[in-house]
Amino acid sequence: MNLFIASELDWAGKGLRLRQETNFPNEGSTRLHIIDAPSGGCEVALYLRCPSWAEAGDVIVKVNGKRVKASCIAGSYIEVKRTWKRGDVVTMELPMTLRIEAMPDNGQRCALLYGPIVLAIDMGAEAGRSIPTINVDKRRLVEWLIPVEGEKLTFKMMPRTGDGETLIFKPLFRINEHDYSVYFDCIPTT
Repeated sequence: MNLFIASELDWAGKGLRLRQETNFPNEGSTRLHIIDAPSGGCEVALYLRCPSWAEAGDVIVKVNGKRVKASCIAGSYIEVKRTWKRGDVVTMELPMTLRIEAMPDNGQRCALLYGPIVLAIDMGAEAGRSIPTINVDKRRLVEWLIPVEGEKLTFKMMPRTGDGETLIFKPLFRINEHDYSVYFDCIPTT
């Protein structure tokens, strides 16, 4: 399983039919249902991607509600091998966290991500607004972000900018008809 998207696999050669149900990225989890299998079951290994953005120790895999002992190495796969039967359910919890990534050529120019989601500053409908400078040490920026109630994957940062405005960070893919900025300057405070 490479992608965390609602999908179905009909593996005729093995007599298996699997369905992935997920609300990713709004939720950091996915469920894989074995909806059909041969009467005696089917022994096969499932490989679940452990994404590079995941905190390796926080990824949890369960089969039929029981935790699977598995190590998650970012960018690799977790192998779950067993005889699969109709009705088996694999759940994978992928806790998403806020993190800062600096530009390779400028350590003070940053982007904010939540799990795999690139967050952008919603600049509003006003044309010509400049990219904000955030007066906070980039190592502490996530401490100043507050989830916006009722809006998935959206965060606000109370005035920490040079002009004292509240910034709204939301997924880049959800910003339409507004200017936005993915990158911003992080100026360390004293």
